[in-house]
Amino acid sequence: MAERYPSHMDRAVPRLPFAWWIEPGRLLGGGYPGHGRPDVAERQLGALLDVGISRVLDLMEEDPRGAPPYEPTLSELAARRNRRIEVRRVPIEDHEVTDAAALVQLEVWLDALQHCSAIGYLPGWGGRGRTGVAAGVYRIRHRGAAAADVLPWIAGARAGLPGDSPESDEQRRFLLEYAARRRSADPR
Repeated sequence: MAERYPSHMDRAVPRLPFAWWIEPGRLLGGGYPGHGRPDVAERQLGALLDVGISRVLDLMEEDPRGAPPYEPTLSELAARRNRRIEVRRVPIEDHEVTDAAALVQLEVWLDALQHCSAIGYLPGWGGRGRTGVAAGVYRIRHRGAAAADVLPWIAGARAGLPGDSPESDEQRRFLLEYAARRRSADPR
């Protein structure tokens, strides 16, 4: 029996660019959380903190498309709230798939998130390509999603958001192959 798609009503989605719950209340995916205007950046980054985000695994290269870095503002806002925020970066080139080294870093981060009470955020530029790949890895690795189920699950989780996720055929193929490798390595 297929797992139901999460409803965006299961937990409020913060007002962020293209935000969607990969696992409601535990792992959020979405777009670049900063902004060129400081007031908008503070509002968006504050929304991350409002839902309890304490760990971020940024899937973008440094300063994507010339956008200002958001980490200093996020750290400052967290400090004002007496909260800690951890930001790590595992850059994956836009519209591409992860290499073996970055995949291991992603898996380690996702595994660690499973063993703590933190709420994580996985931003890509638009929250579709790289974020969709990372969400698929999570669903396959931690929820046992089969190859046939992972892409429809992502589409359902992102219902109402624009564009396909993952974005490219290469990214979709990567997830299907990743699921097949995991299944063959652990044929429960």
